[in-house]
Amino acid sequence: MNFDPFDFQDVHTKRLSFQPKEWNMATPIFLFLSDHIHEIWEKLKNHRNVRLRLLFEA
Repeated sequence: MNFDPFDFQDVHTKRLSFQPKEWNMATPIFLFLSDHIHEIWEKLKNHRNVRLRLLFEA
């Protein structure tokens, strides 16, 4: 089993386990961004050219 450092699925599914209580006010925003980033990543992670372009333009 290869380890893919770009695979956020495990982080995405366990996102609730590491939120400190101080983040309660920001939790809705955090969850929205988490879902949004995950959705975009699912669409882009198999497109190497797009990924490389994003890395170089960042």
